[in-house]
Amino acid sequence: MQQTEKRKYLSVKEAAKDYFDNLISISTLYNLINKGKIKVIKLGTKTLIPISELNSYCNNYLKGDCHEQQKNSNIHI
Repeated sequence: MQQTEKRKYLSVKEAAKDYFDNLISISTLYNLINKGKIKVIKLGTKTLIPISELNSYCNNYLKGDCHEQQKNSNIHI
């Protein structure tokens, strides 16, 4: 596992593999991005996710702010 503490941005693939330890798939991350749940930075064709955005999503999810989303989908952290 690559250390993500020192990095500010991850690609979608890196986020799925390194940040979520493959508990969330790449396609699930793209779905969350498309729904506006996770904000990204686009550099040409490259999609980068700020680590702060992943932390915010996880904090909101664990606090129950995403409870409705959890009931309506198969996303599990």
